[in-house]
Amino acid sequence: MIDGKLRIESLARRHLTEVARLHVLGLSRDFSGWPGRQIMSVFYRELITTHDPPPGFVALVDDRVVGFAVAVADARQIKKRVLMKWWWWLALLGLVQFVVRPISLTGRAARWIRERRAHLPRTGLDPLQSCCPPPRIEFRGIVVDPAARVPGAALALMRARLGWAKTAGYRSIYFQIDHDNERSIQLCQWAGAQPVPEDVPRPRLRFYKVLS
Repeated sequence: MIDGKLRIESLARRHLTEVARLHVLGLSRDFSGWPGRQIMSVFYRELITTHDPPPGFVALVDDRVVGFAVAVADARQIKKRVLMKWWWWLALLGLVQFVVRPISLTGRAARWIRERRAHLPRTGLDPLQSCCPPPRIEFRGIVVDPAARVPGAALALMRARLGWAKTAGYRSIYFQIDHDNERSIQLCQWAGAQPVPEDVPRPRLRFYKVLS
């Protein structure tokens, strides 16, 4: 996909350094600096091995990565594989991150506990399952480097990701978005996503779209 100087490509290993940088810049509330970039690089390295073609795209301007978007079918499984394969490296990176910014990891632990408590309603049934038929996949946040000033990059990444999900055989997609992230909410609504009906109060809003 080419639009002037903008080009969209499948996520590949050669993009991981810049993708990790953009993740820390635009998505991460926990990881920062060099250790944060290394941690995210390991995650995305494992992610691109889950599908062929990979479940992600980068936006390029003159061969420079200015944005990216990914889809994740089972984040827990990917994290488990990362821990099994790279536990020693992640332990070292975690230690460095804690020394550099101790509040980041303690804050992550506290937020994880809060999200676990608010994860399911009392009935134990997740409303997402009733409106978002399997196989389903989560569309994670789109990040575009604000310094790049590339209009249309986010929409181009969303279009590429939607096309990939349909071709890969997914019946539905869903988003989890912070309540105050108005741009991401508008973008997922542009893609045709709707709020999950009767969803319990959660740390993040959830939207879904049935593809077929």
